[in-house]
Amino acid sequence: MPLYHSDTIFDDAKYGIWDIEEDESYFLQFLNLDAKGQKRLDSLKGHRRLEWLSSRCTLQHLCDRPLFFCIDKYGKPFIKHEQVHISLSHSHNRVAAVIAPHSCGIDIQKKVDKIARIKHKFVNADEAKWLQNHDELDGLHIIWGAKEAMYKAYGKRSLDFKEQIRLFDIETLEKEGFANGIVLKNDLVFEYKVHYQFVDDFVLVNVIQL
Repeated sequence: MPLYHSDTIFDDAKYGIWDIEEDESYFLQFLNLDAKGQKRLDSLKGHRRLEWLSSRCTLQHLCDRPLFFCIDKYGKPFIKHEQVHISLSHSHNRVAAVIAPHSCGIDIQKKVDKIARIKHKFVNADEAKWLQNHDELDGLHIIWGAKEAMYKAYGKRSLDFKEQIRLFDIETLEKEGFANGIVLKNDLVFEYKVHYQFVDDFVLVNVIQL
């Protein structure tokens, strides 16, 4: 099927969600893969191939033109010869992508109970205090999704999710809301605006660097 949903957030960041129902041949007809792109696709197996293809196809549909995808030395995707930033995410049969003129990140996650088992790895004391007054499952997915999206926006790996990526000013849990976040690295502080929303049984988070 075509895009499940698309919209603009933060005034100039455009994102899209795609439900994967097609086979590889559908996506390949829209993508111009160079030798490196084909090599990367060939290294993937099973459903990962569809996720890789559909996420890039989603971006092309958002831009309505062919795009040439590359990855930097940290593995972060970018578009060749264009002064824009992109981010990609996938969960189960759904992918999400965002494109913006500023550093951005996106994360989509299907809500699952097992996230509570790893909360000690990514929830700091202040976030845990906020969780006490909200639905834990929804709150954990917002915190996790925001930190994943900030991690992608930062783009240089080697971050401690619990202490170096922090979320605060989270609005009361509703269908959608905003928060603020920071990444702390080598005495530097990177600030982000966070938007989260519940889409069916998924949580979608977009961030943009301030």
